[in-house]
Amino acid sequence: MGSTTITPWLGLTPESPEPPRLVSSLTSHELAVLAGRTLVVGWPTLAARGRHAELRSQPAAAGRNTVQTPSQLVAHRLRRGAAIAVLAVGAIVILGTLAYRSGQIGPPHDFPVYPGSQLTSFNTFFHPSGRQDRIIWEAPDPQAQVQAFYDIHLNEGDWEATATDPRTGTIGFQRRSSVRTHGLLTMLTHGQQTRIEVEIDS
Repeated sequence: MGSTTITPWLGLTPESPEPPRLVSSLTSHELAVLAGRTLVVGWPTLAARGRHAELRSQPAAAGRNTVQTPSQLVAHRLRRGAAIAVLAVGAIVILGTLAYRSGQIGPPHDFPVYPGSQLTSFNTFFHPSGRQDRIIWEAPDPQAQVQAFYDIHLNEGDWEATATDPRTGTIGFQRRSSVRTHGLLTMLTHGQQTRIEVEIDS
């Protein structure tokens, strides 16, 4: 058997994960294991004991080895969800603004608009074959005056009137450069004003 040297305390280094144990507290099994080997033991150094006390006195580092209560977890997830929602809304607003300015959303930039009319509604619907824009303006003048305007301006530039019916107040039209883009303009009288409804498929 090898020799065994035992002092009141087992040796402790600054890296030891547990405090030292008294030899008298060892079990008979541990003593039997110690008897079969040579141990280097001694009094714990002041540095080791100081390090151990320091580790025990320090609070757990933020975000590591901490246990959150259910209410803290819920609050954290709500804050994270709110932040994600704010970012998503901001991205939608920015993308929508850029798309509108580029002409991807909103009435075609070159579509004739009756002078003095107010845009009151705009919707875009996407379908397998393309998209449809539905636009509504409110014009301050009677229908006959509005129709005279579109009889002229829907035959200028890149637009071409394909069918006109004064009785129903409708004008069919299309783009000269792309017959895929076509639509229907409808004029509805209410009082002294005229509602202009336009559907454009592209």
